[in-house]
Amino acid sequence: MFSLNTGVNRTQIIAVITGALLLPLQSFADGFDNTWYLGAGVGKSRFDFDTTAGISISDDNDNGYRLFGGYDINRQFSVEAFYADLGSAKLSPAGEVDFSVYGASALWYFWRNQADYSMRQGWRAYLLAGVSSMDAKSNVTLSPDDGSQLHYGAALEYGWKIGFALRAGLDGYDTDTVVASLSLLKRFGKSRTVSSEPKPAEPAPAAVATPAVVEPADSDNDGVIDSADQCPDTAAGTPVDADGCEITQVVL
Repeated sequence: MFSLNTGVNRTQIIAVITGALLLPLQSFADGFDNTWYLGAGVGKSRFDFDTTAGISISDDNDNGYRLFGGYDINRQFSVEAFYADLGSAKLSPAGEVDFSVYGASALWYFWRNQADYSMRQGWRAYLLAGVSSMDAKSNVTLSPDDGSQLHYGAALEYGWKIGFALRAGLDGYDTDTVVASLSLLKRFGKSRTVSSEPKPAEPAPAAVATPAVVEPADSDNDGVIDSADQCPDTAAGTPVDADGCEITQVVL
């Protein structure tokens, strides 16, 4: 006989999951681009569980894979559901135990290397916590105590502008299994891009009309304007004084 050390009661599960999944519902950034994402990854599992007399673990490492999908709620929190095949632990003198797990997690992005929160771009680091259900199957007569348990983890993520991101993480499932994984994911949704359409040209300022300068009238063309001309009908070419009147020349 062997058992998995779940050691988690219903009250602990409810408390952790309620806090982890309800806290992100507060929005910390207006205009954050909410996105869905899907991903897959591979990992290396290390198993540690109690066995009964006469049975021991001969190989506690194996490879596995993980499928997941999630939703970015705001600039700091995401929620995620997953399924993982953790691989098998070899038993001695014979047999093996196959482990798989599915569950839900809340992710808290607590660090980033750039100020822009609008998308999960650049380097990010997050912590996670959630509840999962472990399934342990063996080809020998065993009675595994699988079931609901807490899980936790941390990861470093790098996101590109095209929506792809690479994760390297470490997850622990209660006290039984630790998994180091490498995953690739793709986000779907709005992306902030600069429009290629040119901005409309601003209208040119309206021209200000310059008033025309009107020259004072001089009807007899004697050089004295009509308003000051005392002799308006002076013959052309006749010398005139300041009043526009003919200058009488005296010949001695």
